[in-house]
Amino acid sequence: MNRLINWGIIGLGNAARCFSTGFLNLTNAKLLAVASKNLEKLQYFKNNYHIEDNRAFTRYEDLLSCKDIDIVYIALPNSMHSRWIINSARNRKNILVEKPVTLNSKELRLALLAVNNNAVFFTEGFLYRYHPQTFKIIELIKENNIGDIYKINISFGNDALGGKRFFGYRLKRPNKNKRLFNQELGGGAILDMGCYVVSMATLLAKNINCEFTNPSIEVTDIKIGKTGVDEQASAKLHFHNKLEINIEASIINKLKNNLEIFGTKGKIQVDQPWFPNSESIITQSVNNITDIVSIRTNLNIYTHQLNTISDFIIRGKDKNYSIIKQDEMIDNMSILDKWKNSFKIF
Repeated sequence: MNRLINWGIIGLGNAARCFSTGFLNLTNAKLLAVASKNLEKLQYFKNNYHIEDNRAFTRYEDLLSCKDIDIVYIALPNSMHSRWIINSARNRKNILVEKPVTLNSKELRLALLAVNNNAVFFTEGFLYRYHPQTFKIIELIKENNIGDIYKINISFGNDALGGKRFFGYRLKRPNKNKRLFNQELGGGAILDMGCYVVSMATLLAKNINCEFTNPSIEVTDIKIGKTGVDEQASAKLHFHNKLEINIEASIINKLKNNLEIFGTKGKIQVDQPWFPNSESIITQSVNNITDIVSIRTNLNIYTHQLNTISDFIIRGKDKNYSIIKQDEMIDNMSILDKWKNSFKIF
C-alpha cells in the first residue's frame, strides 16, 4: 500500500484556499487538519474538504500537537513565519512555508537552527518551481542553443491598491491595516513580489554557472508609499561572470510579469513564469528562427507542488531541484535584504 502524507494548514486565508485545491485527485497526500482563529474560515474548510470537527483547531498549537500530521503548511502573514517555523520544527513537523520564508536573514538563521536541530524537512512555497514549464526553461538553458547568456529581465507586479486613476493620479489611498501596505506585517513589493523575481534570478544564475556567488545589487528605482512600504522597486543584479539580471516588483502596478533570457545567439521568452496554466508556451528564438515550445499538464500548479513534496517525504529523494533547499533560501534572503536596505540610502 502506498503511504499517504497527512497535511495540516495553519492560517486559512486566500493562499490556503488556493493551495487546498491541489489535494483533489492526489493519491499520496491528504488534507487532514486545519487551524485558524476565524470560525467562519474553519467552517468553510470543514464543509469543502471534509475536515472532521476534531481536526479543525482554533489554536495553532493544537494542530502542531496532532500526532497524525506529517507536514504543516504555514500560510500566515509574513511577519509570523519565523515564529511558527520554529514552533513547527520543535514539534517535529515537516514544513512548507508560504513565501517569503521570513522577513530577513536574521529570522531565517533562527528558523533554520530550529529546523536543523530537529531534523525536519523544510522548504519554501514558490509554486512555479514545481511546474513542468520551469523544468523546460532549465532544459533550454542547458542546451545552450541561444549561446552565452549575458542578460535576463524578470518582473512581477500587480495592482493591489485598485481604484480609478485621473490624469495619472489615484484618489484611493493605501490602507495600512492591509498586510501589503504594512511594514510590521512584512508588506511591500520587495518581500511580496520581489521574492519571486529574486528566486528566479538565483535559480537561473546557478544553472547558467554552477559556481554561483551572491551578486552585487544596483538599485535603479524605488517608490516608497505613504504607509512607508516600498510599493515598487527595480534593480540590477551583477554576477561575477558578467551576467546581468534586471529585476522589478510592484504592488501598485501590473508589470509585464514575464521572463526574458538573452544569449549571444538568441532569446528565450516566457509570458507566464509565475502561475502557468495547464497549457503554457515558451518562445525560443535562435539566429532569427523562432520555435514555440508548448507544455501541457493535467494537474493544477498546487497539485504539482503537493505531489512533489509528498513524494519527496515518502521516498527521501536526495535530488530534486524543484525543492527549494536551505542554501538557496539563504542566498535569496541575502539579496532581498540588500534590496530592501537600499531604499534607506537611495
